[in-house]
Amino acid sequence: MRFGGFIKNSLIDYPGKISAVIFFKGCNYRCPYCHNKDLVFGPGPIAPVSTPNPNTNVVDESFVLSFLEKRKKFIDGVVLSGGEPTLAKSLVRICQTIKSLGFLLKIDTNGSYPDVLENLMYHNLIDYIAMDIKTSPNRYPRYISKKFDLDAFKKSIQLIKDSNVDYEFRTTCAWPIVDKSAIHNMVPHIEGARRFVLQPFVYSSDILDPEFFKDQKEFEKEDMQAYQELILPWVKKCIIRS
Repeated sequence: MRFGGFIKNSLIDYPGKISAVIFFKGCNYRCPYCHNKDLVFGPGPIAPVSTPNPNTNVVDESFVLSFLEKRKKFIDGVVLSGGEPTLAKSLVRICQTIKSLGFLLKIDTNGSYPDVLENLMYHNLIDYIAMDIKTSPNRYPRYISKKFDLDAFKKSIQLIKDSNVDYEFRTTCAWPIVDKSAIHNMVPHIEGARRFVLQPFVYSSDILDPEFFKDQKEFEKEDMQAYQELILPWVKKCIIRS
């Protein structure tokens, strides 16, 4: 398999761990604020300095596995990101291979494919799940995907909450996709969650749809804290991650 990108060392992608990050190609969502726009539609460079050849926009699986084999003593885990990893047909095989090397495994997902997550959990292939809650369900068709599957969304959340796998739900706060009304409609779906993370959207001309946010103000610290207060009664822990 060929990946869309690879970061050799990260201190921020797996909470409390030193990790490597694998980026999968392709995504079923079209989030306007996506910073990995080249991966949404196909291959694209994420961190060229981490690839074997800076002139290529894909990374061979063999290179990634060879690197991981050599770095067992220095890396705690591997993060599967994207794109949307659960779209990959070879995901289970890749997880099995990485786990056989002794690494912890974290997956970043939008929760569209609960059956894939359930299969990974059943085979004890995942140690940490980070599921994005983009906005309230009623806003997904307008801002995220016209093919949004509410049942799949709910099933993924319940599977994650009921599992023994460590996890977080997280929301990127970007106007007008997320506001107080969206938060109010969102929180009943994640009631009782162990951990919820709020992170502010940071504008860049390289996002999927820069024109969408051109005239939108950025979230202030006070905005994030207000949202945190709205969420805290519904979950065990809500943190702001900058």
